[in-house]
Amino acid sequence: MIGAATHFLMFYEFTADYLERRGEFRNEHLQSAWAARNCGELVLGGAYADPADGAVLLFQCESEAVPQEFARNDPYVRAGEWSKGCRDWVPVRDIHRLVYIADGLYRGHPSRSRTTGVREGDTHRKLRAADAPH
Repeated sequence: MIGAATHFLMFYEFTADYLERRGEFRNEHLQSAWAARNCGELVLGGAYADPADGAVLLFQCESEAVPQEFARNDPYVRAGEWSKGCRDWVPVRDIHRLVYIADGLYRGHPSRSRTTGVREGDTHRKLRAADAPH
């Protein structure tokens, strides 16, 4: 979708010795990730837990060129420690609100409903408590 923000998942696969060499590239990688997050392109990302053999980053941007450029400049990719792949992703409508409900990220936040995670006056469809996962 050109000209409108859409979602892309960047999949990384780690080499066998990634954990031993992780420290060499981590600071530069994290600086790039935070810069992409601060400009609103990188939504979230993280490594797989067990086994630690890959990672996924979620981008919200106008084209696949943004995550591809991020990966091209990633120190892990440049060093051959990670290989990459990128896919368009179509999230379920309002899934981010369900994630916030499930994780309890808005609990106790005074400007948000505890049951919906939605600010008062939001124009988006408000989730009912019954919509939340149990």
